[in-house]
Amino acid sequence: MSHNFTTNLHLQMKTYNAFTKVTICVLSMTILTNVELHKVLAQTHVNLHKLPDQSRIDCRRFVTGTYLTTSDVSDFGFFRSIITFTEDGNFFAIDSNQSGDPSLPPFSNTQGSWKCTSKNQIIGTSLNFSYPTATLPGFIARSDFNMTFDYKNGRVQGTAIFRSYELNANPLNDYAPAMGMFTFTGQRVEAGH
Repeated sequence: MSHNFTTNLHLQMKTYNAFTKVTICVLSMTILTNVELHKVLAQTHVNLHKLPDQSRIDCRRFVTGTYLTTSDVSDFGFFRSIITFTEDGNFFAIDSNQSGDPSLPPFSNTQGSWKCTSKNQIIGTSLNFSYPTATLPGFIARSDFNMTFDYKNGRVQGTAIFRSYELNANPLNDYAPAMGMFTFTGQRVEAGH
């Protein structure tokens, strides 16, 4: 064999070995990438099923804020409230008639939770304490709300069913008959107004 033939054969073997190594590396990377891609896609698929309904995400974004409301309750009279909804599903309210009157004992601020039921509706449950008077005992009050929001105009309207419980009762689990229902309307409080 000539020196040129041996050199060419040696170069061809080196090229073949280098090509084989590169091919193995490329195939390995392709296989690993595909495996990892399938893992990512599978994980994404699982996580998508855990996401909340898009309309509920939008509802939380639009509902959050503070509203001035007006209620006219035949048994308790006319009153105003300031209600604040937080993005994490809590709400807080104060009322103009919290000091009470002869038919209504004074009561605490109201606190509760809410959740979206559609893109512009929520339900909520709130609790407060009514303080004892000379003629009326103290109790826990529970109100269950349904509210509809007009995001474009910053308006809310709703109804609430009111129940009262003895202080040693569990208003979250125990049954109590409805004491009354009231309706209300409200306007979002905007900064700078």
